[in-house]
Amino acid sequence: MSTDELFGKIDSLLDRERVAIRRLDAVAVETIAAEKEVALLALRQAAAGNAELQERVAEVAKRVRQNAVLLAYARDTVREALGLVARSVIETSTSGRGLETRTRGLRVSVSR
Repeated sequence: MSTDELFGKIDSLLDRERVAIRRLDAVAVETIAAEKEVALLALRQAAAGNAELQERVAEVAKRVRQNAVLLAYARDTVREALGLVARSVIETSTSGRGLETRTRGLRVSVSR
């Protein structure tokens, strides 16, 4: 595969990954990550010692970092939403009848 084809494949993978992260599609993110790892390794080998490709490689690295930040935000958002759900369950003692579990109303909005 030529370096131009590798850059094209990686660009496509990063675009797909960004969409998958926004949709919170963990299966797609994991699948794309495996494909991306193979493509990035091939790019590293193809670009080794090639100063002409360094600017393009730097751009790819920037996009990889941007997706990593987006993934971290998505993870934190899901963690926070799960915490809200967990805190919405309240156990209250009822006189002589043991514990009763009530769930407060809760709205969670996850924008795409």
